[in-house]
Amino acid sequence: MEVEVFEVVQITEPDFGCEETGREKQKALLKLIPDGSREDATYIEMTEEDLAKRGISEGSKVVIAANGDILKYVRIVAAVISEVGDDTERFFATARGYGDYRGRWEFPGGKIEPGETPQEALVREIREELTAEIEVGELIRTIEYDYPEFHLSMDCFRAKVRSGALVLREAEEARWLSKEELDSVDWLPADRELIAAIMNGAEAAANESGSTEDESELFEEDPEKTAPSEDEGTGSGDKTVSTITLLHASAVEQHADAIVNAANRNLWAGGGICGAIFQAAGYSELTAACSAIRTPLWDGEAVITPAFALKNAKAIIHAVGPDFNRRPKAFRELFDAYYNSLVVLKDNDLHSISFPLISSGIYGGQLENPTAESTKQCCLAYRKFTEDFPEYIVDVRLCAYGSQQYADAKSEFSVYFPQ
Repeated sequence: MEVEVFEVVQITEPDFGCEETGREKQKALLKLIPDGSREDATYIEMTEEDLAKRGISEGSKVVIAANGDILKYVRIVAAVISEVGDDTERFFATARGYGDYRGRWEFPGGKIEPGETPQEALVREIREELTAEIEVGELIRTIEYDYPEFHLSMDCFRAKVRSGALVLREAEEARWLSKEELDSVDWLPADRELIAAIMNGAEAAANESGSTEDESELFEEDPEKTAPSEDEGTGSGDKTVSTITLLHASAVEQHADAIVNAANRNLWAGGGICGAIFQAAGYSELTAACSAIRTPLWDGEAVITPAFALKNAKAIIHAVGPDFNRRPKAFRELFDAYYNSLVVLKDNDLHSISFPLISSGIYGGQLENPTAESTKQCCLAYRKFTEDFPEYIVDVRLCAYGSQQYADAKSEFSVYFPQ
């Protein structure tokens, strides 16, 4: 789930001296503004009981949950500390030793103090909680999760122990768990989402890191992929008409004006195709370009950066797909991610674009077939774009890497563009 963060700039206390009937509880009025901006304010009513229960006061950062609840925004970091022995990777987990969630398992970490970067906070937290010094690696994912009383935003990094031993100071128990053992303990809900990212992200990153020998055969007849294949395209290859093509290929390796990154709202480097694109373009250059863009973005938004070292493209379009784990009905936002990418393509006078199947991996949630849904929304967005801008020629390539993913996408694609 992606969220917009607000700052509580003013709380107007209820007037308990007035006569008021029909209301069991007096409510305070909260004035909220988007964090880091001076945009128009939003006004929300809350009871004093809820304010106290959720620890909200003037200056607090809050989010508005999908059900309308106001939740305090808590930002933390977590370390996925791993070691490899006997060809098996194991991950360090701890059981919480305090509070309502005592005994539940989590990855170690803690809050980010004012003035700290997430990486600096993680080094400090591990030193304080476990006495060891760590080396912080890549960002795996930012987990957004609504607990009953607060919203948790958790930046999750890979990490290695650099020096010292892992000694428990706050946790009541710790274990090294292999991937097969990760389900053997009772995880906190947000950490369980991180496990899904660990299990699925590594596989997706491997899939996107390079083409296989079989995949390379797809490029022999037409290395530039500027026209659809005979059995799956919708056009004849004539560049005076728009075309959409389904490919059994890696979206990152297409020769196109723009490669689409399945981005998170903060435009951070992640796993899967996102990590593959950052690696190909160059982490430092692409991170700097993304940092210059105001975030967080909304689900369905799309923005553009240069392609840098990604030589087979002129630009990278970062499209934010919805997380169906948290927003199971976010079909419009998935459509928007595709449609807005095409609009950004047009606005920058570019014509060919390579899409991955957005929100078809760990963001697919409980959808019966995330690949089919993503294919459907891409086809609908292409149709709408060509209706809205009939004179603007685009060459759209929708890429499915895995064999099963390609089979599912092909079945859905044929509904909209029959062979």
